[in-house]
Amino acid sequence: MMDVLGIFEGLCYSASREERADWLGAQRKCLDRGATLPMKMSDISQRGLRAALAASPFQKEFYWIGVSSSLTDWRWADGTTVAEEDADWSNSKILTSNRPEAVVLARLAEWRWIPSAQNVWNSFLCQSKPKSCTFPGVGEAGRVSFSSQTFTIGSFSVYTCEEGYELEGDAERVCEESARWSGDIPRCRKKKCSNVDVWSGGGIVRLLNGTTEYGNEIEYECLSGWKLIGERRRWCQHDGSWSGFAPSCKVVDCERPPSIPNGSVSVALTIYGSVANYTCQDGYRLIGHATVSCGSKGVWEPAIPVCYDIATLRELKTDSAENHAGLAALIVVLGLLLPAPPYGAPNVIYAIPSVITNPSDSVVYYAPSAPLTKMELPPHLVSLKPLPSGHFQATMPIGRPLIRPQLPIFAPSPTPSQLLYSFDYEPIYDVPPDVGGKPESPEEENIYEKLPDIRPNL
Repeated sequence: MMDVLGIFEGLCYSASREERADWLGAQRKCLDRGATLPMKMSDISQRGLRAALAASPFQKEFYWIGVSSSLTDWRWADGTTVAEEDADWSNSKILTSNRPEAVVLARLAEWRWIPSAQNVWNSFLCQSKPKSCTFPGVGEAGRVSFSSQTFTIGSFSVYTCEEGYELEGDAERVCEESARWSGDIPRCRKKKCSNVDVWSGGGIVRLLNGTTEYGNEIEYECLSGWKLIGERRRWCQHDGSWSGFAPSCKVVDCERPPSIPNGSVSVALTIYGSVANYTCQDGYRLIGHATVSCGSKGVWEPAIPVCYDIATLRELKTDSAENHAGLAALIVVLGLLLPAPPYGAPNVIYAIPSVITNPSDSVVYYAPSAPLTKMELPPHLVSLKPLPSGHFQATMPIGRPLIRPQLPIFAPSPTPSQLLYSFDYEPIYDVPPDVGGKPESPEEENIYEKLPDIRPNL
C-alpha cells in the first residue's frame, strides 16, 4: 500500500507503508505501478518532499530514491549523472565507494541524502505522472459536480450556486496533466434587487438590513395624515426581484363628523386636516369645543361637544352656589342606571367653580364613572364625548381627595422573642425554659416570668 505524499513540479510522490525491498527490488515495485524511484528532482520538489515526509503519520527511518553509485560518480535511475547542484546531501558531497551503493532519505538527517548499501531492505518512494487531481474545493454557498468521480486527468468539475446567489468566476474547471485544476475556485455572492430610493406612492422607504441583497427586507411608511394601502414590507427574492407590489398612500378620511342633539355641524371636507364647526339651537349652550379637526388617525379631535339648555344650567348653578366655598362641587343629576330620554333630564355631573368670573362660562359637566370626590377643577380641562346610550364619557384630570382613609387598626403583635419561641397551643416565653437542656426541678427557683396561657393571634 502506498501513501500519497503530494504533487511537486507536476509529478506525484508516494511512499510505501509496510513494503520493504533492496534498491533494485524497490525500483521493480515502482515500475510495476507505472512509476519509478524518484529522480531528477528540482530543489522545489526536494523541499516539498522533505516537508511532506516530516508531516506524514506513517514515516519510516529510511526511504530509497532513484540515485545509485557508479565507479566514478552518482547517477539517476535512468543512467544520467546527478549534477552537483541537484544533490541534497546531509553534509558535504559523498564520494562513491567500491561497493554498490544507493541513496536513501533519512529521518535523522532531516530527510536529506545519505548513502546506503544497495542490498539493505528499506522502505521506498515512487515517482509518477499524476493520474488524477485532488478535490478541487468549493466556496461558500457553492456546489460542484464532476464528470468523473475519481478526478482523473481530463475530467471536468462544474460549479453552481445555491438559490439566491450568482456565480463569479469560471463555471467549469479541467483536471490538467499536471494534476492541477485549471483556473481558480469561483465565488458565489448574493443577488441584489433594484434600488428603491424613489417611491411613487410617496412617503418613506427603509432598508431594514442596510442592503438590497437576497433575503433582506424594505419597509414602507406613509407621511402623517396618509394611510398605507398594500403590504408594509417586501423582501428581495432569489431571482433578484422584490416580492409583491409597491404599496400606495391614501389621505386619511375621518368620514362625516357625528351629529349632536339640539345642534348642527357644518363641514366641507372630511380628509386629514379638515375642520368641522358645531353650533347649538336657540336656548341651548355648546359644552365642549365648537371646532374639531380630522386627525392623522382618522378620528375627529378633540371630543365632539354637546348642547344643553341654558335654563337647566342656570338652575343647577344657583343650587350649587350654596356648596362649600373654595372647592368645585360635583353633583349627580340622574343615575346612570336609568335609560336616558332623548330630550329629558340629562345624566350628567355639574362642576361649579368657587370663584365665578363670568356667569355664562362658570358651569361645566361630567358623566359619572366612579364615586364622586370633591376636587379643584378648572372648567377648561374638561373633555366630553357622547355615547350611543345617551350618556357622556368625560375626560378630566385626576384630583386630590380632601379626605384620606384612616389606617386600619390591628391587634397588638407578639414580640420577636415570642414569635421565635412560641408553638401552636403552647405557652409563650420570652426565653425558652430548657436552655440548659435539663428539666426544671421543683426545688430550683423559676427565674422566668410565665406569661398568660393564651394562644398567639397570628
